[in-house]
Amino acid sequence: MDFRRTSPEQNYDRFLARGKRARKWASLTMFVMTGAALTAIWQEKRLAPPVHDGMQVTAVKVLELIESSEGARSFVTAAVSKISDNSDRSGSPVTAALLKLRQ
Repeated sequence: MDFRRTSPEQNYDRFLARGKRARKWASLTMFVMTGAALTAIWQEKRLAPPVHDGMQVTAVKVLELIESSEGARSFVTAAVSKISDNSDRSGSPVTAALLKLRQ
């Protein structure tokens, strides 16, 4: 494309569109990088002990909320049952899925 033959308005519109795409990809990248960092912190407490401790508290609260809500419990059960088999001895679909992934 020859940029010398385009009007300044067209150049500006392309500039705005390119900026919009860049912001979209930057947001997605930031989300993925944050998830990766939190996963690493969850796995290794020494990376950020206060964050890891906060995640432990949050995980307990989320599990309590899931257990207290019939809709959330059935959603988790349905979602996890797709990746787990029925040979679970604990009765928990989450435990069954984690045990299957571990094998």
